[in-house]
This record gives sequence, C-alpha cells and structure tokens, in this order.
Amino acid sequence: QARVAAELNPKNVDTWRILAVMYGYALKVSPDVAGLALNALEKATNLEPSNPIFYNQKANIYAFQGKDAEAQANYRKAIEQKPDLLLSYQNYASYLFAINKLNESIDVLASAYQYANGNIDYLLSMSSLYIRRGTKEDLIIAAALTEQTVRVDGKNINALSLLASIYELQNKDGEAVN
Repeated sequence: QARVAAELNPKNVDTWRILAVMYGYALKVSPDVAGLALNALEKATNLEPSNPIFYNQKANIYAFQGKDAEAQANYRKAIEQKPDLLLSYQNYASYLFAINKLNESIDVLASAYQYANGNIDYLLSMSSLYIRRGTKEDLIIAAALTEQTVRVDGKNINALSLLASIYELQNKDGEAVN
C-alpha cells in the first residue's frame, strides 16, 4: 500500500523516503527488495538532490549488495552534500573495514574528527579502528580518543573497558586497574 501511496503522490519526497525505509527493513530477510529500495531512493533523490541521507542509504544498500564502486561513490556524495554528518563517515568507514580496508577506514573516519564535538559513538569507533591496526602510535591515539570519551561521560562502561584494554596493550597495568 505504501507503493500505491507513492505512485498516487509521486512529487512528495517523504512518501518515497518512507517507502525506501520500509524496503530497507525488509532487505535482510528478502534481498530482492534492494532494487525497489534503490528505486524509491532514486525518486527521493530526484526530488531532493541535496539530501545526504538519501545518498547514505543508497550507499548502504549497494554495500549490502557488494557493489563497491556504487557504495563508495554514494558515501562520498553524502559526505560532499553535508560534510558534518558523522553518520555518513561512520557508515563509510564501517563498510571499508568490512571489506578489509582498515587503513582507508581510519582515513575516512579521521577526516570527520573536526565535526565530532565529543560524539561518543564516533570517538569509540575511531578508537576501535586504531586499536585494530595496533601500532604503538595507534594505541597512543586510541588512548587519547577514549580518554576524551571518558571526559565526556565518565560512567560509560564501554569507554572505561576499552581504555583499560588499551592501557594493558601499552603495558600500563597500573592505569588499567584504575
């Protein structure tokens, strides 16, 4: 019925957006709806071409389909449309990590640091990527990012646990216990 509503009101961007979201929810159980979701997002994008969320959503679907070039192009377009939208950087970095491009993943996420403003999810994601790469310098950066998270939310158990793990990797057992 949502598709009928969209066809009855084809100039309403919200109708296409909602239809795409509905198809997106069905994607994991029925991958064949990817084309329908992309079609709805394309219609929404045509009506509102500067909306970065549409490009981000298209990128996620292309990533799900394993269409690397299309996924990356749409993530970049989302970032270009709204450079301070952390979600696009985080999704792009997660995608790159999933296809074993850790260095590129770190580069993408690091390029958004100026927009993070103490965003805990961003800081922990960034820290986790540096830990995975695991050089001595990476662990120093990971510790600084996680310490920043603890300053923002001193009771965040994920940040405290991660910080203890980093200190253990750095052989700072005394700090890890604290």
